[in-house]
Amino acid sequence: MRNMRREYIKEMCGRIFRSFIDIFILFNLAKTSFLSGYDIIIKVNRQYGFLPSPGTVYSVLYKLERDGLIKGQEMSGKRIYCITEKGRKSVEFISKNRSVILKSIEHIIASLT
Repeated sequence: MRNMRREYIKEMCGRIFRSFIDIFILFNLAKTSFLSGYDIIIKVNRQYGFLPSPGTVYSVLYKLERDGLIKGQEMSGKRIYCITEKGRKSVEFISKNRSVILKSIEHIIASLT
């Protein structure tokens, strides 16, 4: 029973993380000069013990780039990404409104019970 509960919680954390992977990517790019999709996959795995699929990561990177929040370029045979000014403003907004965002999430979960 304990293992089943642990597995369920791990699965839920993975689902939640996938919903916020764009924010994870933006915040990590704000702290460094550039990252590749592979770098992001490794960071997620090391920090959270969760291995997102390349398809998940690259589709989010593509959307962030299309939205002008990050910029991709070729370097040494791989595509790397850096944050744009618009992306930095997004990170600042999320940081400043963190408590409101968390309260909204709590409200959603509380309304389910």
